[in-house]
Amino acid sequence: MPRKLKTALTLFALALTGTVLLGQPSHAEGKDVCGVPALENGNGNGEPLSPSEQQLFLDRVVTGLLEQHHLNAHRFDDRLAREVLENFIERTDPGRYYLTQSDVDEFRHRHNELLKNSDRHGTGQRIELAFEFFERFRERVNERIAFSTRFLEEAPDLDGNEELPIDRSEADWAASEAELDSLWAKRVKNDVIGLTLAGREWDDIADTLTRRYQNLRRNVSQSSRNDVFEMFMNAHTLTLDPHTAYFSPRNMEEFEIRMSLSLEGIGAALQSMDEYVTITEILPGGPADKDGTLRPQDRITGVAARDKCEIVDIVGWRVDDAVQLIRGPEGTKVRLRYLPADSVPGDPEKTIELVRSEVQLEQQAARKLIRDVELNGESHRIGVIQIPTFYMDFQARREGKEDYRSTTRDVRRLLRELKEEEVDGLLVDLRNNGGGSLMEATELAGVFLDSGPVVQLLDSRGNLEIAANPDDGREWDGPLGVMINRFSASASEIFAGAIQDYGRGVVIGSPSYGKGTIQNLFDLDRFSNQGEAGQLKFTIGKFYRVNGDSMQHRGVLPDVQLPSAVSLDDFGESTKDNALPWDQIDAADYDGEPIPRSLIEALGEAHGKRASSDIDFSTLVDDIRQYREVQERKSISLNLETRKQEQDQLRERRLAQENVRRAARGEAALEDMEEDSETTGDPDILLTESARIVANLAALLPQYAEHESRFAARRQALRQE
Repeated sequence: MPRKLKTALTLFALALTGTVLLGQPSHAEGKDVCGVPALENGNGNGEPLSPSEQQLFLDRVVTGLLEQHHLNAHRFDDRLAREVLENFIERTDPGRYYLTQSDVDEFRHRHNELLKNSDRHGTGQRIELAFEFFERFRERVNERIAFSTRFLEEAPDLDGNEELPIDRSEADWAASEAELDSLWAKRVKNDVIGLTLAGREWDDIADTLTRRYQNLRRNVSQSSRNDVFEMFMNAHTLTLDPHTAYFSPRNMEEFEIRMSLSLEGIGAALQSMDEYVTITEILPGGPADKDGTLRPQDRITGVAARDKCEIVDIVGWRVDDAVQLIRGPEGTKVRLRYLPADSVPGDPEKTIELVRSEVQLEQQAARKLIRDVELNGESHRIGVIQIPTFYMDFQARREGKEDYRSTTRDVRRLLRELKEEEVDGLLVDLRNNGGGSLMEATELAGVFLDSGPVVQLLDSRGNLEIAANPDDGREWDGPLGVMINRFSASASEIFAGAIQDYGRGVVIGSPSYGKGTIQNLFDLDRFSNQGEAGQLKFTIGKFYRVNGDSMQHRGVLPDVQLPSAVSLDDFGESTKDNALPWDQIDAADYDGEPIPRSLIEALGEAHGKRASSDIDFSTLVDDIRQYREVQERKSISLNLETRKQEQDQLRERRLAQENVRRAARGEAALEDMEEDSETTGDPDILLTESARIVANLAALLPQYAEHESRFAARRQALRQE
């Protein structure tokens, strides 16, 4: 195998930037016995910041590297410089709650003057201006927190008809300080309503919100020059694509933890979003995954780091401080207070207790189960193999251990077990599988395909490499389904795309993420005699399916589509600024063709009939519709009674929905929908329905004997029967 191809295949599918993993514990200075950072008189240390000489130099180095080696490389010019500034402004104040229009206009003007009067489009000098802009932002934050603290001196009037916009990312900048005062008065009222509906008393509410706003001030005032530099550099990298990023030395350590397969903590990745510490990923096999309660986009609002500690409000905290509070030694407990992703305004916060533990490769391994499904009066046994990530124990393999673990090895073993249990079809579940070892994705395809190309890789210099499956030893020739969703990315998309292109199986679910790019890590220390320069991750190539289509931006489109709570407009590569476009290259030379359209249509028609009469499926669709309604709201009422009515109506709606489902099963109705009320029905109706689709496929295959897919062995077995 060519060295360049081997390097590309062993790269992990890199996660989005800006996340911090809840992994190994870290012991920070300045914390009390419950791990709470000291507020330093409520003001942080807030000394004026300025870039170091090394950072000024690194700006020029990074600019040059990206101009020469990025897949989307182009000369850095005034247009890109202005885009960098706009990205930096948006990253500094994304909700437009602090800065005024005059603040923004002033720095835009100064930036334009700098570009007119400097060489190399202000490279280096623009960082100094960015630091000045951040200092202005600090001043505005202090002003806003001072206003909010004064506003909380007495309980606000919650009987009016005011509304608060939910998403302010496209709002106009405030024209004056008075306009910001009005906006913040609404914001504080909304926070008061939320805590009131959660059953809190006024004194407790005022104290909680005062500390919360002081946390916001502390978050900004304790920012370091490395924080500002990293934010500016990522404003630069974002002009090229969303997966190119600069890692400061501190965040590089977090990234290395992220790539490790042995992690001590709760097994989740966090990111700061709109001043909330938000879960971006649940690691397979970790405590959060095993518990099953927390989901991506849930917002953590409070943490109790130890058994005897009170829950501390962490809204407005720096994400790294929140991580230090949540992390801890294996076997210890942590309590989290959180708002679920689908919560509506005023919903009470929930609390969960997790036991910290080490996430091992074994816990992330592929696993099997069997779904018995009824179809046209007959029972079918469908084997399911769930693959949370594409993994390989590289260290054990390098050491020559014969029993090293990998996705492909484990799947082969599970398939042999399923064959012994005489299953009628197979479903590979790749939902929420964000990728992993690309080598494993290629080798796993060999479990189901003859030898041949699996994926094409095109680098920034125009070099094309084809990753092929070298194995002729197929473990499964029978009916096959591959289940994906919007969180299936990178290596998952390579596998699903190959199965689809060869016509080997039917892809079921919702469109995948659409990450079809390859990144490389570059150590910047080689340019610095001071060290501690950080690393640059930048895009060097693209993946292409064997049919020539890019997976970038568009993802893999399922043959049979299932409903999804995740909107394509809200999540995925296509929603990211400056995401590289979908494109095509020549198809590889491969022996395969898509499943006949008529077969796909027959599967879709049968699915539609089942879905319309299945109470669990109808309930899921209704849940998704309600969730979308909440997500599409543009503003929320600041009238307490109105919000109470909305909350009551939602609870009544949920109760009625649950009782409809119970009535369909002949079960007793509930009088109240309490927190601990157990819902009935199929907890994973999408998996059950996907198994039915595979059973349908098995029944229909004999009618498509002319299809030159990889069902030959199965067709022969059916003829013999």
